[in-house]
Amino acid sequence: MRRGDLVTGVTTAATLWMMTVIGLCLGGGQIGLGMTATGLTILTLWALKWLDMWIPRENRVMLVVKVEPGSSSISDIPALLAPMGYKAQFRRHTRGDDAQQAKLSFEVFWRNPEIMSQPADLLKLVNERYQVVSFELTSESRH
Repeated sequence: MRRGDLVTGVTTAATLWMMTVIGLCLGGGQIGLGMTATGLTILTLWALKWLDMWIPRENRVMLVVKVEPGSSSISDIPALLAPMGYKAQFRRHTRGDDAQQAKLSFEVFWRNPEIMSQPADLLKLVNERYQVVSFELTSESRH
């Protein structure tokens, strides 16, 4: 399947083709060939799954913090996160529950492999300077 410039479902399609081949081999009496194909398929899928976990992907989080009205946090937060490899983009400014505070929403991006840990360092750093209202990991790709 194709979504824009992203192709998905390739592994599923290849696996279905291999299951067809294995079924034809076993059904046609070629037990050795069918078992060999089964072993190679399992080995290949396992190796590709392991490799896939090490490929860097773009990750995204929606971060909402409470700040004092008129603070320079809109530019401070991206500057604070940039040295750690995070890119923060301001998205929304809303009033807090009381008139003394405002809520700022940021979309934060970074690239790392799936095997790496989640961004606890990001949350800790922001939480030291600001009151974090929400921190939501998302899997949607941005466009």
